[in-house]
Amino acid sequence: MKFKKSLQMAVCLIVIFQSVSCNSQSTNSSNIQGNWFPEYLGDINEAYTEFYIDDTSVYYFNPTSETISTNEYYITNSKLYFGKDNGDSAKLMGTVSIKNDTLTIVNEAGNSSFLKQNELPSLEDLINDDTSLDIFFEGYINREAVWNENKYKP
Repeated sequence: MKFKKSLQMAVCLIVIFQSVSCNSQSTNSSNIQGNWFPEYLGDINEAYTEFYIDDTSVYYFNPTSETISTNEYYITNSKLYFGKDNGDSAKLMGTVSIKNDTLTIVNEAGNSSFLKQNELPSLEDLINDDTSLDIFFEGYINREAVWNENKYKP
């Protein structure tokens, strides 16, 4: 069941990032760098995930396989693209904006919001070899449990 929910969230993120979007306020790649998790928006079927954004790539953690997948990205005029900067295969994912540690992505599928993940150990720590997979995974599971508990609160 957890695998299915994690897979659904990963698919949702990919679909969200791959949809066409509208214009929004100016955002650059340094604004979106950091660790993120989804804001709970009221759908009981939402699944928790974490991702890390550096200056060139987005890293997704898959808790089922305990693996990390990566996509290169760039931002032009607040529009997020996956692929190499000015590459022919780059795909427009959506318009991004940041406000109060909330990353919002707008596209034809709707709005998706992600909150800054400030707790340690972070996915960034794992990627930079500042923590082990076991220690990161324990923190991830604890954060996921709190997030899931909050889903059921009125």
